[in-house]
Amino acid sequence: MLCLLRSTPAMITAQAFSFYVGCCGVLGLLPIAPGLASPLSQNRVPPVIAARTTEAVAAETRATEAIATEAIATEARPLLPTQPLKLGQALPTSPNFDPSHPLTPQPAVHQLQTITPDHWAAQALDTLADRYNCPTPDIRVTSQNGLSRSDFALLIDRCLDHLQQTHPLFQTADGTSPYVSRTQTQTDTPIDAASLNRGALELELGASGQNSNQARSSILDPAFAEVRGVDLVQPPLDFVTLQRLQTEFAPELQALGDRIDTQAERVQTLEDQQFSQRTKLFGIASFSTATVWGSQQARTNPQQPAQDLTAGVPFGGNVSLSFDTRFRQQDLLRLQIGAGSVPNTGRPLTGTTMSTVPLGANTTDENLEGASIVLQSLWYQTRFADRGLVRFGPVGISTIPLAGDLNPVNSTSAFGKRNPLHLVAGGGGVAANYQFNDSLSAAASYTSVANDGFSPEAGIFLGRYSLFSQLLFTPNQRLGLGLSHVYHSNPGDRVNLTAGRGSALAQSPFGNNTPTTAHLLGLELEASLSRNWALGAWVGYNWAWASGDGAIGRQAIASGATASSWNYALTLNLQDLGKRGSQLGFVVGMPPKAIHNSIANRTDLDTTYHLEVLYRYRHSSYLAFTPGLILLLNPEHNANNPAIWIASFATTLQF
Repeated sequence: MLCLLRSTPAMITAQAFSFYVGCCGVLGLLPIAPGLASPLSQNRVPPVIAARTTEAVAAETRATEAIATEAIATEARPLLPTQPLKLGQALPTSPNFDPSHPLTPQPAVHQLQTITPDHWAAQALDTLADRYNCPTPDIRVTSQNGLSRSDFALLIDRCLDHLQQTHPLFQTADGTSPYVSRTQTQTDTPIDAASLNRGALELELGASGQNSNQARSSILDPAFAEVRGVDLVQPPLDFVTLQRLQTEFAPELQALGDRIDTQAERVQTLEDQQFSQRTKLFGIASFSTATVWGSQQARTNPQQPAQDLTAGVPFGGNVSLSFDTRFRQQDLLRLQIGAGSVPNTGRPLTGTTMSTVPLGANTTDENLEGASIVLQSLWYQTRFADRGLVRFGPVGISTIPLAGDLNPVNSTSAFGKRNPLHLVAGGGGVAANYQFNDSLSAAASYTSVANDGFSPEAGIFLGRYSLFSQLLFTPNQRLGLGLSHVYHSNPGDRVNLTAGRGSALAQSPFGNNTPTTAHLLGLELEASLSRNWALGAWVGYNWAWASGDGAIGRQAIASGATASSWNYALTLNLQDLGKRGSQLGFVVGMPPKAIHNSIANRTDLDTTYHLEVLYRYRHSSYLAFTPGLILLLNPEHNANNPAIWIASFATTLQF
């Protein structure tokens, strides 16, 4: 039946012609090329066919017949040339083709179809992938509904690159391939290899000249025999298959190559114009407004409020720039500077620091004069012992990046961000973290207040300093438990044991100028309740004593006086509400409250409740909007004080 092709050549494509030559040559119906004996005339079976199993021959026949049938059904070709086509020769163009035709060429119908697993191209690529281990997925498994021609062209390109990189037969001395490339087609770069044509004819006509009893060789032509360690089943026929795939998908491969070239040009431009090969610039800019309202300013126990609370709607902003430099992959040097003017909603406006909303660095005075750029961070970080990380520098050393910050809510208030003890320990010094295993890690730091560290008199040991330590237990990705401790010492210079997050009596139990030492303990928890819901909680306890004599006004404070305070909070986070990356957060808690003091009238009699709701809308990866609302009941732990409301809105840009 296949030899009927001999009598009807008018509509046969180049692939069908190749099949026709092979079949008829095997059956002795065509004259054999000079120098090649007909296998039928010698009454023997050619070795390349003899070495194949019956199933392999049948499978190859079916595959070749499918290619010919599909080509006849989808392509219209002119009459076959009088001379046989050579491998790599350009296919003849249609005599009716007019390159000057004014109409825009339209793609053929088959070029608009998806590539399904039963398509000849999908089967051909799967066969090549199996033979040469091309890194392409099995189309029969990954795309039951078919692939677009552009997606399929990407798979072809991957296979071509793999062949050029791993198989010497597809390469020349300079590492390129004379047979396959991303944009090569039968019409622009024909294959020029006489030995390859001879090998193809030997495969198709069955005249290899080898002993029929010899084991099957994957290399038939002497030109291929020089390549060592290459196991190609049918190199010439595989070249034909690759060339047809390239011809069929030439527009898609060309478009893919153009996109890759465009991306390469963009990468080269970025490399030429980058700030530094080792340094990257990151920045955060914010524009914010905040206002408060209530009837009167808060006062400490047991005083009565006496001053009205009056506030406008100020508008400010700040910017922070970070320069990250890497000398090695495990090293990082960070320089961070900042400047800005943001609204202050704290004690000067409301009478209490509990209403503070940290909107950024404030480097100007109230009249927007004396603006300056401040150094926010300067430290160097490196790894040690595979699982360790150490960081040191004169400013910007914080416990948060190295220790566990077990709070899922990015609060707008100062108190709602995290347990205050983490903010007491900070400044300049050294911090380290070590991961014992996947579940347990430890962190420690020694820091001094930056101003003291720069002072020749105080230095890093004689001024205000903190020793921080933490054990973090994370049995799985849904649960984290941290136990923290801070030993803090202040020689009597603006004592603040709560980092401005609690009442005045909790911040300075013995006054601002009395030497004070304290142990700060914290227990923190974070649990993921579901994919979107997360819960956080902490409790903190401070125990302090006067490490030297001091005074509060006219009242003398003797060394050895003791005091204690505590705080707690519960946070709840709903992630990806409204848009991926957005966050709805709730905070309920009690700011630090003085519960004991050996000095009379230095404890808080009532309880302040901090209620907060916020929504962070992430418009894009670099732009976010965050409105927030806070309610303080019994500010300064004094029931005589009326409630205070704080509203804020911030626009944050990251670049």
